Amino acid sequence: MEETQETKNALVEKRFKALQSKLKVQFNRQPSMDAILFIIGMNAIGKGNVKYDREEKMNLLHVAHCTIFEISGYYELERTDEDGWPHFKTLKQYPAMELHEQEFFLKENILKYFDSINY
Repeated sequence: MEETQETKNALVEKRFKALQSKLKVQFNRQPSMDAILFIIGMNAIGKGNVKYDREEKMNLLHVAHCTIFEISGYYELERTDEDGWPHFKTLKQYPAMELHEQEFFLKENILKYFDSINY
């Protein structure tokens, strides 16, 4: 049976809400999209919950984007620097999307990331 786009959207939304609920239990608060990306970034650099300055927080969000879109072939890990920060190279550009499509694309790739780490 072929999955319609509407069915796929509903499934992604359902799975994303389930992920938020699971993270809420773990962190005692409902995580926003930025909070989820921050968690992914912290996990990618493996330093745990330490204090980050504003620039490092922005870098963590960038690392998170690259990490989740690496799974879909948009980025490739190029190297990890001496401070443990990963550096990525772009393999292909994102497709042109409207805002709601971008949000769906982000959620879909966040779910792929959490699946890949067996969360």
